[in-house]
Amino acid sequence: MNDLLDKNGDSFVKNLLANFKGNSEFDITIVSKEHVVSNQTGIEINGRTMYDEANPLITIEISTSRTNERAALEGARIILHEYIHADMYRKLYTIDVTNQEVLDFKKTYEAYGNQHGTMGALYINSMKDALKAFHKNVLIDDYNKYINYYGEAPSDTFYEALAWGGLRDSDVKSWTDLSPEKKAAIEALASRVTGFSRTVPCPN
Repeated sequence: MNDLLDKNGDSFVKNLLANFKGNSEFDITIVSKEHVVSNQTGIEINGRTMYDEANPLITIEISTSRTNERAALEGARIILHEYIHADMYRKLYTIDVTNQEVLDFKKTYEAYGNQHGTMGALYINSMKDALKAFHKNVLIDDYNKYINYYGEAPSDTFYEALAWGGLRDSDVKSWTDLSPEKKAAIEALASRVTGFSRTVPCPN
């Protein structure tokens, strides 16, 4: 899944990953583990991203026991969610303090106070578009089955619902500010992904 996103992701994904390639200030590694457990709660989670200021390496751990239970498209969402955490660490700890993108990000981050709050405020639309492009262009069989079953192409609201995964339960401000009707629509559409394929096409 990581290789497929790297090779076939939309411009947002490619630009995100480009920050960790070549002559980069930070390195990134992605690791599959059977179980990834939260340090705060001791409960198994989908994945986590870790950074130590003494080391330029940002590590993403993905829980295979969780992703293997989920649809391939949701697995892509989990990895993309963790990529964004890595990009936030890059912006928070870069030595390039004159970069306007970084300055704008830090201003928003200070307003929301944590990564999930900032993700809800800044990244939902980009995640939505990235998931839509990946579904349509890479998980083609899945995409066509959706159309055949529901009689319509997946809407932008469906992909937005997916993008909120991992954020809704955190009660981030951007989520709590939505109307009850909007939340209900998102919850209903997000549930559709459970019927999707769990297999991932080979990237070779």
